[in-house]
Amino acid sequence: MRNTAYDVVIIGAGPAGLAAAITLRKYADVQVLVIDSGKADKIRPGESIPPAALSCINFLGLREQFDCAGHFAYPGNASVWGRDMVGFNDAVLDPLGPPWRLNRLVFDQILVIATDERGVAINWETQYIEQQPIANGYELTLYERIKRQKYSVRTQMVIDASGAGAHFARSLGVKTHIEDQLLGLVRFSTIDSGKMTAQTLLEADKNGWWYAAKLPDNKLVSMYVTEAYTLRQMKNDMAENFSNGIRQTQLLAPRLAPLMLSDHHYYKFPVYSSFLEKVYEERWLAAGDAALCFDPIAAQGIYKSLSTGIRAGKTAVEMLTSNFTDINSAKMYQEYIDANYHTYVNERNHLYQQEQRWPQSNFWKNRIQAQNKAPNTISESKREFQIL
Repeated sequence: MRNTAYDVVIIGAGPAGLAAAITLRKYADVQVLVIDSGKADKIRPGESIPPAALSCINFLGLREQFDCAGHFAYPGNASVWGRDMVGFNDAVLDPLGPPWRLNRLVFDQILVIATDERGVAINWETQYIEQQPIANGYELTLYERIKRQKYSVRTQMVIDASGAGAHFARSLGVKTHIEDQLLGLVRFSTIDSGKMTAQTLLEADKNGWWYAAKLPDNKLVSMYVTEAYTLRQMKNDMAENFSNGIRQTQLLAPRLAPLMLSDHHYYKFPVYSSFLEKVYEERWLAAGDAALCFDPIAAQGIYKSLSTGIRAGKTAVEMLTSNFTDINSAKMYQEYIDANYHTYVNERNHLYQQEQRWPQSNFWKNRIQAQNKAPNTISESKREFQIL
């Protein structure tokens, strides 16, 4: 028989949602349900974490699993950014240690297994439809895609970790404010032969910026981040245009040219700098991309998801313990989210302002002006990581 009553329902089984679930079970004997509209092997963007993310992995009790999963530390970045010469940012200079490159599917599976081992149910291919307030929480209408049927569950509290769309918060009328919006085109490839540096490669061009990184299991990820107009121009022959673009780069081209690559898979995804106008009410919280979205130039996406998920889990425990009479912890959570976004915006603006080589380029002018733009709201059609 299907359980229909929970203490907490978490919408989204990415790093934020699963970190919140593990944290909840670490501190309280509560009934938790996690739902996700995708499949268990869903491809998610992001494959690098800064050294500070290890503190989250340690907190979740997953360091041993992490160390045995084939992820590897990498030595830092090489970039052509703000000047024509190659610059280096060596991880040896970081007192916290090197950053890490993830086997992302394996990393996600570690979180899934840990969540399951802590007695939390995960319902995959289950979509959140709507909510109805009830005396002690919410009644949620869910849609199970495999059986093609709706069903309802009751919960005292919801954690919205549904990604940039913030589906639960939006259903309550809460808006997501966008300060900048780009698109990313990603290619995953298999390296059949040749050696690739372990450094992250980053290079700006007139209309955006390129990224390439070696992954575990002899895989390669390449990415171009630009504005929608530029990506639409590439769409008629996207694979060929993507390859041609890389061949014209100063830094990436000579390092990728000796590689024999196969099994290309292309995806596109929205790149937001955005925040939810509020991340809590009496019986819900938002975490991860539902609360705030970062441009991948900041290289903080997975760390942000883990850390906000953990913080949301701790806050939810305090709210449940007080029977929702004390929301001081929720107010502190809002301050934590606000401070994180403020720090990110300052760092992101500093990075984009360094690039002055194309003063007439709309892309670079728009990045400098982004912080002064009037906020927009996320459109319904551009939320998902899409296969091409």
